[in-house]
Amino acid sequence: GADRPMLSGDGDNPLASDEEGSPARVPRTHKTLLGTNVIDDAEGWHYVMVFNRATSASQPMRKAAEVLQDCVTPRMLEPWSQEEPSFFDKVQEGRITRGEFYDAIWSRTLQVLSGRACGFRLGFKPSLDGSSTLLYIALSSRETVDQLADRIGMKIRVTPLSYAVKGITCPEVAPTLEQRVGLVKAPQKFAPVYLKYESSRKEGFRAAAADRIQKAEETIDDIAREWSCSSLGCKARVRRLMRLDDMRAAALAVMVHRLESARFSKELEIAEAVAHAQAPAPRSRFAFIGGCFGSEAKEHGLFQTYREMFEEMNVFLERHNVDLEHEVQSCASEHERFHVRFARWSPPRFPDLEGYKSANLYDEITHLDILRLVKRRLAQFVNVALLEKHGIIDGFFPPHCTSEIHRLTERWASLHPGDLIQWPGNQHDDMVRNYFGEEVAFFFDWLSYMTRMLMFPAFLSLVSGATIEYMEE
Repeated sequence: GADRPMLSGDGDNPLASDEEGSPARVPRTHKTLLGTNVIDDAEGWHYVMVFNRATSASQPMRKAAEVLQDCVTPRMLEPWSQEEPSFFDKVQEGRITRGEFYDAIWSRTLQVLSGRACGFRLGFKPSLDGSSTLLYIALSSRETVDQLADRIGMKIRVTPLSYAVKGITCPEVAPTLEQRVGLVKAPQKFAPVYLKYESSRKEGFRAAAADRIQKAEETIDDIAREWSCSSLGCKARVRRLMRLDDMRAAALAVMVHRLESARFSKELEIAEAVAHAQAPAPRSRFAFIGGCFGSEAKEHGLFQTYREMFEEMNVFLERHNVDLEHEVQSCASEHERFHVRFARWSPPRFPDLEGYKSANLYDEITHLDILRLVKRRLAQFVNVALLEKHGIIDGFFPPHCTSEIHRLTERWASLHPGDLIQWPGNQHDDMVRNYFGEEVAFFFDWLSYMTRMLMFPAFLSLVSGATIEYMEE
């Protein structure tokens, strides 16, 4: 603690130590924000804790033992009492001054939070008026974030792609009325479940996906060696494969990959020549693959085998799924049906083979999730609310991120005349939620909803007022 800055000392003295884990002085960076030159020194930090410098440092600290019990958790208090018994003797006897007490909590907080076991990166700087010291706190690395999320058991949203890997449909958010009538153009939103974050489950998900792909390739190869359109046994094996949700998704990813694979380049070249002879205009990759099934391409047995197996898979699925069956009902030819089926199990609607293998179970841990992790981790050592109540700190808050503010002002809070009259929809809800949190985002979502609902009564009032004025004249 000797090389750590003291609250009651000179705030302009830089911290001399550059050792790993030691707090560093936060540099000041000048940026222009909304036309104003501001000091941006919060980039990369997650929270700021404002420690109060004791104005009456020489006065005795009243009820120091009770304040210490309130503000510091047993996890931090017990080893502290063993390492510095003289300090606790002074606290118990009431012989400690306010300045000494504040400095002791400051120094111990730096020591604990900057330790490797805690996982924080720290920085500090004095306030502009010199009345307090700002302690900047951030999680040191992405690996630390993953470890804390695993240890705390934080719930993280799973990816929509993981649903496809498991062969089930990801729930979708019903489109709004504005989206249905075309007033707001927004991509379809998914509503996946939140699961407890576990690193072992995350790694196990990828390993299981790779294992299913390997089993699907082996099964498909075995069926292809014995395949015949008239063989009921082969068709039964295909149907059994399609009944398994997770294996079904792996088998379809393998089949699409096989149909596009360079392993069949010779067959595809012949089919391409046939397709170009029949239709010289450029076509999509779906139409191109579909054109591979002309009379010349049928001569190639292996390619034809995979085509027939792929068709059998889709026919079985369409018998048990009304939505899939509806997609091909309007197709007038075999080529169109294949085009629809191939597009159905190809990106972006369905992961390709590499996407299946590398699919993540959990969504990316967002900045908002990291803020929650920091608060929960800090709560294991200190009680922030009681620190503020007893006057040891003046505040605890996440600093603003100028890049995110720029993005918000350009798309959501813009003062441009064209943006002021934009439709009050929910197209910016996710962006607001990811920065301000759910509570603030819900307020603006409700405000937009009320604005939309009041537009029709407002229109009627204008018409009514204009009609009354016209009749009076």
